[in-house]
Amino acid sequence: MGNNFKVGSGRVWTIKFRAGYDHEPVFHQQGGISGADWGQGDVTKIEAPSDLAYNQWEEIDSFQASPARATLTLTLYETSEKSAVLELVRLRCAFDVQIHQANCYDPRNFDGGWEKVLVFEDARATGYSTSDLGALQGENQDAVTEELPISARDVYEILRISYRAVADSAVGEEVVAVDVCDLVTCGDCEGTGSDGCQKMFAVTNAGAGSPGVKPQVIISTDQFGDNTILERWVTTFAIGENATDGKCVGDYFVVLQSAPTTGGIHYASTADMINEAETWVEVTTGLVSGKGPKKMWNYSPLLSFLAGLGGYIYQMKNPADGATVLDAGVATAQNLNAIAGWDAQNVAAVGQTGAFVYSTDGVTFQAGTGPSGPTHLTAVAYRREKEIWVGGDDGKLYVTVNYGTTWTTKTIPGSGTQVDEIVWASDSVGYVAVRTAAPVAKILRTISGGYTWYVTPESSSQTLPTLDYVNDIALCNKEVNVLLAGGLADNAADGKLILGKS
Repeated sequence: MGNNFKVGSGRVWTIKFRAGYDHEPVFHQQGGISGADWGQGDVTKIEAPSDLAYNQWEEIDSFQASPARATLTLTLYETSEKSAVLELVRLRCAFDVQIHQANCYDPRNFDGGWEKVLVFEDARATGYSTSDLGALQGENQDAVTEELPISARDVYEILRISYRAVADSAVGEEVVAVDVCDLVTCGDCEGTGSDGCQKMFAVTNAGAGSPGVKPQVIISTDQFGDNTILERWVTTFAIGENATDGKCVGDYFVVLQSAPTTGGIHYASTADMINEAETWVEVTTGLVSGKGPKKMWNYSPLLSFLAGLGGYIYQMKNPADGATVLDAGVATAQNLNAIAGWDAQNVAAVGQTGAFVYSTDGVTFQAGTGPSGPTHLTAVAYRREKEIWVGGDDGKLYVTVNYGTTWTTKTIPGSGTQVDEIVWASDSVGYVAVRTAAPVAKILRTISGGYTWYVTPESSSQTLPTLDYVNDIALCNKEVNVLLAGGLADNAADGKLILGKS
């Protein structure tokens, strides 16, 4: 059972212009908070005439209106310094509010001084008022307070993460990719509801020993809980051929292969895989010899972008139809190591020798200038439409908001030698996988939109299971406190799959 919080357990932080890599959180040590109110929409019933009696009706269904915006009020003592809350009111710009709750930590420590954080994202001031500003009589003397009622678009909790290794008996080779193939459902269609965080998939490399094996997909349908862990071989690979990526694409699970020759797109029905009755199909349509696909990013079940060798970028609308070349190594001829996007138009890829290419229409790609620090770029992610994060073989993070015209360097804790993955769970929360010279992998987290990063797990009594490096991190839908990560075990031979959750 967790610790109970009292009214005095909460402290207020605000972030002007919202969480971001250059927006410093402000601590209001003399701030108070009202109770929050987040209306979820009225429920309307649907009636039909009763089949049992005249002049009576029965409820046969219902629907719920959209949620309202969340509201709460911040109360602060007025001081001789400039009012931070009045500035928020006058700017009339969105900001974020975080309520840090704890019993035993230093409340001034933004990254570590909390047991739980309640985030009010995309907030706006809906008013401003003060208590009496003067008194005619001594008996009316009192402190002057400011009150700021706010309205926020979204509310969620940030909790401390702990990790455990999962599926050790099934993971025999290096994990090259992970994904969560689940959505939030209420059980109206399939009969069982889901929090969007149950069906997890991992792809391992082929075995190097004799007689050799094919790449494998490891599946859990209950977040690696009590249900049986499934092991499915990708039968369309040849013995010893390695996979380079694997992701859910609509009703299919797709595994990529960049070599030999053209590489391939291998796919099977995820439902059939869970039922252990799938048929794998390999497609090479549209792929170019020596330019096979290495990594993929999915915008929707009907649109994926594939980054390959020689700077090739492909579009895939249906795995069965193969791929179409969007860029034939024109923007860059370097091998691409990662690809990510914001929507169907905004997509970026990074690769060897600092290659950084991007598209603003989802069709044509152009070369941008990568950051000057790393020799090779190994990770890329969008946090917002024009905010692109990259990492490379110098163990640092870089962010641009103008497609590489300028870069901001974000040094992260420790002595990292390479950034292997960047993922964003929300506008405020993100994760980064970093390898060190030891070699020992680290997973870092931000709760400030990238302004600061810290090494997880948060508790000094918890540790990350040891592995040499993490190749991939997958997140759940609408959940910032659960992640699946996979990579190379600390013996430099086997794979390792780890689950992080609160």
